Amino acid sequence: MPRVLLKNVVARIKDKVDKDNTDLEYYIGGEHFDNGEIQITRKGVIKESTIGPAFHMRFQPGDVLLMSRNPHLRKAGVVDFEGICSDVSYVCRTKDENVLMQSFVPFIFQTDHFWKFAEENKKGSTNFFLNWSDFEKYEFDLPEFDKQSKLCEMMWAFEDTKSAYKQLLLKTDEIVKSQFIEVFGLPEKNRHNFEVGKIGDVVKDVHYGTAKKASENGKYIYIRMNNITYDGELDLTDIKRIDVPEKELAGCSVQEGDVLFNRTNSKELVGKTCYFSGNEPMIIAGYIIRLRTNGRVLPEYLSVFMNLERSKKLLYSMAKGAVGQANINAKEVQAIQLIIPPKDIQKNFLIFFRQSNKSKSELKQAIADIDNLMRTFMAQSIEKEE
Repeated sequence: MPRVLLKNVVARIKDKVDKDNTDLEYYIGGEHFDNGEIQITRKGVIKESTIGPAFHMRFQPGDVLLMSRNPHLRKAGVVDFEGICSDVSYVCRTKDENVLMQSFVPFIFQTDHFWKFAEENKKGSTNFFLNWSDFEKYEFDLPEFDKQSKLCEMMWAFEDTKSAYKQLLLKTDEIVKSQFIEVFGLPEKNRHNFEVGKIGDVVKDVHYGTAKKASENGKYIYIRMNNITYDGELDLTDIKRIDVPEKELAGCSVQEGDVLFNRTNSKELVGKTCYFSGNEPMIIAGYIIRLRTNGRVLPEYLSVFMNLERSKKLLYSMAKGAVGQANINAKEVQAIQLIIPPKDIQKNFLIFFRQSNKSKSELKQAIADIDNLMRTFMAQSIEKEE
């Protein structure tokens, strides 16, 4: 099998459009990539966004987008819709479909071999990046066309199985939220006549995180806004560390039972909320608000409430600020209305909630096992034996 340079088989497409004068509906920003995933399934709506002038690169269905910033995040994937991205995302297409199948490209980009090259050739000191000319120097073994075809068939079968598991994860979340509304109702539809109050009525401690900068060998894990997912989970796959003086720990550290609220982000993402269940001391950044409940509601209850579609729409309407940076402050968070149901009903719901989380953990493990298989097959296919 021939050894090739990326520049000889993959082209960067520079199809520029004016975001303010286009019929295209969607855009993809860095927040829409799922780290290490083959497919990009999330997107933003151009007309509802505050994206800047750097978003002017058109992509077509089947194109592969490669994020040039922070290669440790492994952001690259194929799209199945048309739209625009910024000029720090490279739009990639095969130069010859008879030499390199376009459907094989995303699998190449998500190999350990590719990202090892990226890490070794990145530039910068804080926000690392690679120019396209750097990526072009990537060298790999290109399987013969027939083998590519067979590998693609197998890899996409794996990907379809992963997608089915991910759909089950989404359905599980939907069931939890549906059950939540059925059991508790909503402030505007309080059919059980439970007490209605505000978040400020159910918390005893509201704190912003620290404004200190991360340090390479810091003592504590540093939770940033990217560590809170849109779906309401804490994702620690990409972490930084930080040192904080002992006297400041009480104000910015988190403990099991805390609810973390992302107060500053893009308008689409501000308000991301998760429940912290860890037992290792961690520190939150300044654009995260730590909420500690006072016993009137369980913290898991508060977190699920904040992740309801109804709550997300409310947060979107509340967010205000400059281009690309919307904000909801602590006072505004505490003014949000919510149902305050009896504790015994909350506890019964918690049993169901935890069982659902157990099922989700098993599904995530199955997905991780498939990922490991895919990495193994691709490593055997494109990495030169030393």
